[in-house]
Amino acid sequence: MAACCWLSATAFAQLPATRLYAVFPPGGQAGKTFDVTILSGADLDDVDALVFSHPGITAKQKTQSTPLGEKPVPNAFQVTIKPDVPPGLYEVHAKGVFGLSNPRAFVVDTLPSVVESEPNDAPEQAMSIELNHVVEARSGGTADVDLYRFHGKKGQRVIAEAQALQMDSRAVIRIELLTADHRRLDRAGSDLRRDPVLDHVLPADGDYLLKVHDAVFRGGNEYFYRLRVHTGPHLDFALPPAAAPGSSAQITLFGRNLPGGQPAGAALNDDPLQKLAATVNAPNEDDALPLGMFLSSKEAFADGFLYRLQTPQGLSNALFLGFSHDPIVLEKEPNDVRDQAQTVSVPVDFVGQFQRRSDIDRVIFEGKKSQKLWVEVIAERDASVLDAYVTVDQLLVDKDGKVTGTRRITAQDDLTTAPDPTLFDTRSDDPVFSVTLPADGRYLLTLRDRYFESRGRPDMVYRLILRDPRPDFRVVVVPYTPTVATNNAQAAPWPLTLRRGGTLALKALVQRRDGFTGPVRVHLEGLPQGVTAEDVVVGQNNVGVLVVRARADAPVWLGPIRATATARVPRPDPQKPQATREVEVRHPVRFGTVLWGGNQNMITVARVARSTLLNVIEEVAPLQAFAPSVVDEGSVNRQVLVPVRVERRAGFNDKVTIKWLDQPKQVQVANVTIDKGKSEGIARIFIPNNAPQGTFTLRLEGEAQVSYSRNPQRLERLKADQQKLAEQIKAAQQTQQKAKSELDAATKALTAAANTIKTKTAARDQAKASLQKAQQNVQSAEKTAAEAGKKLEAARKALAAAEKDPAKKDQLSKLKQQLEAAQKAKTDADKKLADAKQALQQATAAFQKAEQELAAAVEAQKKAEATRSEKETALKQAEEKLKALTAAKTAIDKQVTAAANAAKPKNIKVYPAVAAVTIINH
Repeated sequence: MAACCWLSATAFAQLPATRLYAVFPPGGQAGKTFDVTILSGADLDDVDALVFSHPGITAKQKTQSTPLGEKPVPNAFQVTIKPDVPPGLYEVHAKGVFGLSNPRAFVVDTLPSVVESEPNDAPEQAMSIELNHVVEARSGGTADVDLYRFHGKKGQRVIAEAQALQMDSRAVIRIELLTADHRRLDRAGSDLRRDPVLDHVLPADGDYLLKVHDAVFRGGNEYFYRLRVHTGPHLDFALPPAAAPGSSAQITLFGRNLPGGQPAGAALNDDPLQKLAATVNAPNEDDALPLGMFLSSKEAFADGFLYRLQTPQGLSNALFLGFSHDPIVLEKEPNDVRDQAQTVSVPVDFVGQFQRRSDIDRVIFEGKKSQKLWVEVIAERDASVLDAYVTVDQLLVDKDGKVTGTRRITAQDDLTTAPDPTLFDTRSDDPVFSVTLPADGRYLLTLRDRYFESRGRPDMVYRLILRDPRPDFRVVVVPYTPTVATNNAQAAPWPLTLRRGGTLALKALVQRRDGFTGPVRVHLEGLPQGVTAEDVVVGQNNVGVLVVRARADAPVWLGPIRATATARVPRPDPQKPQATREVEVRHPVRFGTVLWGGNQNMITVARVARSTLLNVIEEVAPLQAFAPSVVDEGSVNRQVLVPVRVERRAGFNDKVTIKWLDQPKQVQVANVTIDKGKSEGIARIFIPNNAPQGTFTLRLEGEAQVSYSRNPQRLERLKADQQKLAEQIKAAQQTQQKAKSELDAATKALTAAANTIKTKTAARDQAKASLQKAQQNVQSAEKTAAEAGKKLEAARKALAAAEKDPAKKDQLSKLKQQLEAAQKAKTDADKKLADAKQALQQATAAFQKAEQELAAAVEAQKKAEATRSEKETALKQAEEKLKALTAAKTAIDKQVTAAANAAKPKNIKVYPAVAAVTIINH
């Protein structure tokens, strides 16, 4: 729960609510899974889900590995569209700590899609695409231009349509078709709610370029579009564009690439149209509204259904076909002048079109004196660019019945009134008015476009309905920004989100048909446990407020809600044809949503919502104001007292001002201030004698300044993560120090191993030298021994010869001495040889040992090198981990600081809805 207490700082904002402005891509092909990112929104704290209006479209938030484990990637999701989801427009909501957002458009397509690849601003950078594909793209910045290259064949009729306005984008797209050498062949632009459709028959085989940009070269996250480039069917309009409820009706479709289609004899932007007969089966519910296509606020009160053409080349775009309760008559040309006017009978649903410049359509009908007729043109409210202007003239005749002139009865232009145009603009260029005929006779109704002298095109289709009064009503409910309550001067997207112990205000906007003035009761259905909403009775000001209220202990909940509207409406009495009787009529209520905010100088962009999901969130509101939804009926000069009670929570104890809004002229109101320490007060209305008669709905709104702590749970989570990171950093620092110490030890061991190798190498070299010396000594000793042997043998031979020769007797003594000397020399030489051989053996053993010790030292060095490399890697990993943790800590420190600043209690102006009060004056 948010912390609330009184502070003396300046108020800065309203309580936050999740708001969604753009996702990308805003759609995809059925049967596919793809990434979707939230590009723009407000109060997107902790958004962890995307919720779609079709159960076959689901999303899972993407995750990423972090030092704290798998964490969600902010605003990034993987979306899956099941194969059986029908093509069409759906809605997506973002869900976060501040609840479920307002809806945004999300399309399911039959064509495969690709995401735009930048840069593609110049022809040489053009992105290559295939026919019968969709490009999900954005106008990324100011002056951004996107170019796409595709290959086509001579005679192919290629359609390029940019979906932007219908996708809730701010972009207003222009498309150009260029040849490969950059010559322009065709171009198309947006008008009203129609996105551009470029249609061209390719003149030759080859490559072509599509150039796409915003009309005034704006750009940003909210300027996205889907470029569908295909050879499939496209519907532009149908004649008639309506059918009776529950009927099987024959219509003619007009469009391009219609299998079996015939030349229509008309063209749009010089592109010839085809026509194709079709049978449509209209639903029975005449107050239904289709939800599979874009319907602007202007079309919110329309009744009709969708039609798509199924062909072997694929499914067409959707057409809106209205419900008709009167005989449908198609225009017959020529009917530009009075004498050519087409005669019709009232009631009639007359269908025509302005195909050429200066086209004027005229019809003549019979009427009775004092007969009241309602005249309604449906054109802009069915996406036509027509700005209709209608005149009704009485035909003056002489006694012979010849027309002698005309007398103007009325001239009518736009439908300029709306219940709340600042919030949900339902005004249009379609005239809707009543006329009371002054006499029996014939009347001339003339219809033309305001700009008829400069334009005409076959899709400027209209329905001109003449009928007797058929009183009825329709209701649209729109959630509105709480600050609108104070000055009614601004509007903005706002969700159906309700805090526990809080209120949610929905404006009920009533469209009255054919002079119906009675009160309309609007009722919400499907509310969850702990949530209530009293009915609102909407009077002649056509605006009421439904106050949805949750108990402080209401369960968290997300689900659809509905609304119905009932009123007693005059209907013809079958027993008395000239009389009427009141019958209770019930209609389903449509819901609206604001797309882009406006004010008194800028029109709000809004549309019909395709989903009505209410979300009760965990957070508890700081206060709640209560008052009964009074319906007070009586005469003038009376006073109405409305008791008001305030329930304060979480320390809030300051004053609360309860204000009256939407009061009629001359009605006097007295606001009430419930001071600090008090909980009750009385709001007063005084109805003076000059107050207008009828039913009027006022609303009570509160105003208070409370202290609000934004998302303190996020701060606590971030602090916990911050502490975990701090602990991980401490452990990582210890690991790093240990790794550094082990690396230092390994480095020292490697150095010692290298020194050992040097020592062992020197020892090996010395042993080798000693071995070589010993080998030389053995060789020298062997030589000496051999020579001594030879000398000994010679001495022996000489002595033997002397002993045999008496002549040498005197030499015997000397020869004996020489023999003894030779024997001694030989003995000495043999000893030296033996000693040398022994020394050689010792030197050899010493050398072998030295080599073994050197080899062991080399092996030890290798192990020391491996150990050092391992320790070096460990240190690097420890440093990288510490660096990553430090970076994560820096990032989370910033997040903690931001969250702490956000969570600091700040003064916020809140405007709790209190109640609706209906006054009926007689």
